[in-house]
Amino acid sequence: MIAPIWDAFPEAPRPGFTSIYLKLARDCNEGGIVDELRSYDAKILIFLRRLQRLEIDVQREFWKSGDFKTVLSRQANTPGNPSMPTLMNDGVKKQYLVWRHTVNRLPNDARRPGISSSEVVLAFPLDKDGETPLIERQSVYAFLPIRDYDFKFLLQADFLLSANREDVHADLPWNLALTTAAQKAFLDAVRHMSNLYNKLRYTWFRFVTCSYSAQLGIFADLQRKLLADLQKTQLLDSTWGRKKKPMKLTRVPEIFCDNDGRPFMLHYKNDDRYLSPKYSQDESDASSLRALGVKDITPEAFMNEIDKLLKKHRGSFFQKQTKDWHAKFSQTLTSSAFVSWYYRKRTMAIIPLRDKSWTSMNEGQVYFAAQSNSTLVPEGIKIRIVDPEAAADPARKLLFEHLGVANLSRPLVANMIIEAHANENFKPDGLKPATLVSHARYVYLENWEQNAYRTQELWFAPQEGPCRKGSAMYLPLDVPGAASRLLPKVANGGYGFLHASYLEVPEPQKKKWHEYLVKTLKVSIYPRLWATERVETDYLHADFNYIVDNAAPMAWMVLLRDGWSYYREVLDTSVTALGALANERWLLVARVKRLKVVCMGRSTRPPVSETFRPSEALVEKWGSLPPFIDLPQPENARWEAVLRHLGVLTLPTLSFYIDSLRSAKMVATTSMEIIESLMTEIEAKGTTTERRQKIMSEFRDSSLICIPPEGDRESRLWMGTSPCFWDGESWLKQSYGLAKHYPNHESLFRNCLMIPDVGVEHIIKEAKRISERGNNTIPYIEKILSALAIHSDYHITVQQKKELAAMAIFPISTGPADGTYQYLTSINSKKPWLIADREVFKTQFQHLLPMLAFSVRFVLKIRKFLLALDLGDRCLSKLASSVTEARGDAVINKELTEKYRSRSSLFFRLMPEEQPNQEQVRDKFRSIDVYVASEISQYWTAPLGFTQIRSTLATGAAFL
Repeated sequence: MIAPIWDAFPEAPRPGFTSIYLKLARDCNEGGIVDELRSYDAKILIFLRRLQRLEIDVQREFWKSGDFKTVLSRQANTPGNPSMPTLMNDGVKKQYLVWRHTVNRLPNDARRPGISSSEVVLAFPLDKDGETPLIERQSVYAFLPIRDYDFKFLLQADFLLSANREDVHADLPWNLALTTAAQKAFLDAVRHMSNLYNKLRYTWFRFVTCSYSAQLGIFADLQRKLLADLQKTQLLDSTWGRKKKPMKLTRVPEIFCDNDGRPFMLHYKNDDRYLSPKYSQDESDASSLRALGVKDITPEAFMNEIDKLLKKHRGSFFQKQTKDWHAKFSQTLTSSAFVSWYYRKRTMAIIPLRDKSWTSMNEGQVYFAAQSNSTLVPEGIKIRIVDPEAAADPARKLLFEHLGVANLSRPLVANMIIEAHANENFKPDGLKPATLVSHARYVYLENWEQNAYRTQELWFAPQEGPCRKGSAMYLPLDVPGAASRLLPKVANGGYGFLHASYLEVPEPQKKKWHEYLVKTLKVSIYPRLWATERVETDYLHADFNYIVDNAAPMAWMVLLRDGWSYYREVLDTSVTALGALANERWLLVARVKRLKVVCMGRSTRPPVSETFRPSEALVEKWGSLPPFIDLPQPENARWEAVLRHLGVLTLPTLSFYIDSLRSAKMVATTSMEIIESLMTEIEAKGTTTERRQKIMSEFRDSSLICIPPEGDRESRLWMGTSPCFWDGESWLKQSYGLAKHYPNHESLFRNCLMIPDVGVEHIIKEAKRISERGNNTIPYIEKILSALAIHSDYHITVQQKKELAAMAIFPISTGPADGTYQYLTSINSKKPWLIADREVFKTQFQHLLPMLAFSVRFVLKIRKFLLALDLGDRCLSKLASSVTEARGDAVINKELTEKYRSRSSLFFRLMPEEQPNQEQVRDKFRSIDVYVASEISQYWTAPLGFTQIRSTLATGAAFL
């Protein structure tokens, strides 16, 4: 600030003006002064209230480039604050909005003695219209320019500067107070501009510096505070028109707005949240607004807002909009900004329908209206058609096509009929039969085909009763095997017969129409065989089962023959089945093969797969023994395919002869000649291991070996393989020898049925009979035990040994040796018994010990067998001990000794071959001594349980 000193003026003053004369120092920098004068422009006049014109004239002598002259002027200010001066710079006009702010209570400063108030002036450059900010970098002034501090408006204040006048002191309280005042002045100026009714109301923020540098010194902090104040001040207009804080507003880019700039999602409940559309969409303005805290709406937020409106108001919100609004909205949703939002758009109810409702693609397919009568939709099919007026707009139609709205076509209508019938809300009983017929005819004329992996069905009108799906309907034709001939016509059954209207087609079309009903629409002519939708595990359809249970016994077989063209699809397993149904089809075929049929001359009904097709030659030879299926006209060639797929055989097989033999078993009058003939055929068929195994299992499990009558038995017996043997002991009662009955069939019985000769197992079976039959004689028991001893070859398996040990087959006697016994016992019995393997034991322990009731000779005969059964410890020769007592002197009698020794060879001849230790026995006899005494007595002791039993006493005159 310059404080002048008044003095006499050295030159003549200019009349009417204040004249100032400055004398330059001798050492001044004249060039610098000239440069500074050349830098002056009209802006300095803004801050000089009374100075209105400034003419600068620099003559050649001061400036090497020649004369320099410029005129700066200011037109009169508009009264008040702010003012709107117009500046002229050599005739070029510039307008400014000038805001003045008085600062009081300034802090004391020595360079401003006695001054406590000052003025801060802000000047905002405007374009020619006086309403649009003219954005240029502006200087900060202290009456004269200081330098550029990155402001977009002019700031004038009485700042205290550095000595070279190039910067503002940042730490002086005076200057800090002025910047605080400038902060308030700027906020007041902005409030003023934001309330103007011109362009400046929506552009003032362009004067805001959104980024700043710390190098700006004291003004960097000012710019930061200015931005913070603006963010918290209600300065921006909402779409409703109220002032709002920038941080409370959302800017809606042009793409989300209609042609008037209004957001698409604008509603009276949200119009205070969005920035007024009067603000420019220019990106530089958008950037400034974002710096103030205004948020930009994103595509996701936009979609969320539209969704909210749709959920609350659905069609009502869209119905109120203009055609131009809808066109622009459609353009927005089909723009590149929303490419990734395809599935979200399909959920939005933005498609108007012909019935004035609004829908989304996710609620069901939508179509454009038909362009011709040929694609008209039949009655009873609800279809969603776009409002034709909306579809006429190119932009909206493009959106609809993008969402998946399709053009109507006859194939599409056919599919819609199918889908409508599949819908759980479809009510066929509410439609006229003619309507349902028209649906079937429509899909027929379009040649609609079933999906290979998903069966779809139409509802059909019946002649009586409720409507049913095609898979529960029958075509009432008068042909052999037709369901209309075999099934009762009931109104509420599980099936129905098509209404007569379905049959009213021109004669040339009938065949093709009927084929389409059956093959494509799942209507059937013949009773259904396959229960594909079963409740339980039975795959046989209830309608077919009804015929099996209620019609004539063979009616179902005749049905299969008459309807083979239909049933072949199921029963012929060479016909490919669909996917997962393939296994179920096999189960169904197996179920049909198990159905019972009538056979010739039989009261029983075997499964059809176990029967044979009769021929004249076979019936003549075998009669009714084989299971010949009782067919009408069995020679008719139409039976061949049916019987083949049901497993009915035509030529005799191994099963044929086995089944016949099984029948012969049931018919007592069958001759042995026939039975042997069957065995001959069976033997001839047993050519492979597999067949021989089948023969063996059948004969074994079904007891197919015939034992002719013999002896006292007048009837035949039928046995399995186990009770039979080929050759051996003929006296056996529990097993049967076959060689004597079938000498010509040794190969069958020996090689195929593997029947052996008599073996241990047969004798054991006979032995079991000992305890079952009463009054068995000792000879019969000895016969069995002798046979066991012979056939076991003195070797018995562990299992056989266990069986024998448990069997009560051993006769026990406690009385005289008269060939009788008191009871039978077993080895395992807890009641003790012993074996007398010497005559002396037999006589001396008679009546004293329970002993085996066999003669000693027989015991020695089966000795090895008894030892094999671990009975050696029961032999008295091992258990008994003799006690001999002599009275008087005992002396050797040489004559008797020589006599005994000479007769030893005779004893050796009586010794059984199985006698153990024969050599030792011979040596003993050869060295024997005979003693004599006046009296000799002898007895034996043997243990019985825990008791020692003493035999009877024997006396003599000599002892060995």
